[in-house]
Amino acid sequence: QYGEQIHFKVIENKTEKRGYYAPGTFSGGGGYLVNYYDRKIIRFRYMNLELNEDYEFCRFQFIFSKNNDTFHNGLSFPLWNGSGGFLMDGDDAIDIIMTAYNNDEKIQMNVNGYEFHKVVILDSGEDEVHNNCNCNCELISNINKIYYDYDFGIIQFNDIEGNEWKVIPNG
Repeated sequence: QYGEQIHFKVIENKTEKRGYYAPGTFSGGGGYLVNYYDRKIIRFRYMNLELNEDYEFCRFQFIFSKNNDTFHNGLSFPLWNGSGGFLMDGDDAIDIIMTAYNNDEKIQMNVNGYEFHKVVILDSGEDEVHNNCNCNCELISNINKIYYDYDFGIIQFNDIEGNEWKVIPNG
C-alpha cells in the first residue's frame, strides 16, 4: 500500500507422518493409536518485526493434513484481527480454519499482472484493532480480509482502514 512493503521469508517447509490417537479415559488411560496421517507445515518469518515465534499465536504458517480421507487446512496470520481455533490434531493454533472454504466456489483475480484462478475471500467481520503483546507489543492485528489462492497462498490482504496489500509474484 502506497509503496510500502512487508516482507515474509519461508523458514520451514516440513512434511511429516503423525499418529492419530483415540481419546483417553477419565481414569487417566491414554488413547490407542488409530492410524497415521500426513501433515505439512509451511512457516514464514515476518521480516519487518521481531515476533516471539515460540508462542503459537505469533506464527505465520499454513498447515495441511489428511486423516480418514478428510483434508484439513488452516492458516495462522498474526496480523489477523479475527478469532481462531485448532485443526483436528490440535497442536497448532490457527487463525482461520480453511476447511470450511475448500468446497466454496473459487473466483479469478488479477494481482500485479498475475492471474490467480482459485481464490476465496476470508473476512473476519471485525473492524477492531487488536494489539498482540504476546508476540510483540508493536504488532497491530488489523487485517480483516484475506484473499487466498489455493495454488499460491495469500495473494492480498486488506486492513480495517481499507488499505490493500498485494503480493508481488516472482514471474
